[in-house]
Amino acid sequence: MNGWYLSAVQVALTASDNLSGVQTTYYKIDGGTTKTYTTPFSVSGNGSHTVNFWSVDKATNTETMGSLAVSIDPNTPNVTTNVSPSSAPKSSNPVIATVSGRVTDAISGVGSVTYSVVDEYGLTQPSGSVVIQANGNYSFTLSLPATRNANDSDGHKYTITVRGYDRAGNTATDSDTLKIN
Repeated sequence: MNGWYLSAVQVALTASDNLSGVQTTYYKIDGGTTKTYTTPFSVSGNGSHTVNFWSVDKATNTETMGSLAVSIDPNTPNVTTNVSPSSAPKSSNPVIATVSGRVTDAISGVGSVTYSVVDEYGLTQPSGSVVIQANGNYSFTLSLPATRNANDSDGHKYTITVRGYDRAGNTATDSDTLKIN
C-alpha cells in the first residue's frame, strides 16, 4: 500500500539484448556488495531499501544502472486514547467528553486516524476522522447524551475507539470508556 510492503519482498530481474545477448546481470542492495543475479532474491528489514541492478551483454556493453525502491513496514502504529471525564452524572444536558492521545509510527509514518463510539444503548454512535498534530498528538470533543436507563445498575457506558493506520496499511486501536452514573 502506498509503495510499502508488510514483509520481505522477493525481487526478480529480467534482461534482454537483441544483438549479442545478455552475459550477466548484477545487483546490490543498499549500496552493498555487488552480486551476480541467478535467481529471485529477498529484500528484508524494516524501512526503505534501494536495489541497484544492471546487465552486461556478450559484447561487454554495460547497461546503465537501474534502481528499485523497496519499503517494508511490518509493524502496527502505536495508539493511545484517554477519555475525560471517565464518568459523569445522569443529566438532561449532554456530557462533553474530551478524547485525547497519540498516534505514531516510526517506519512508514501515520496515514490516517479515525474514531468510533459504541453506545451500549444504541442511541448515538458517532464516528469520523481525527486530526493529528505533527508530533502525533490529538484531542477532540464529543457531545454525548448523559442518559441512563432506570433499570441499568452499572451505568450507561460509551466505548470510544481510536484507530490509527500507517502508510503501509497496518492498523492498531486503543479504546477508553465514559460511564453515565
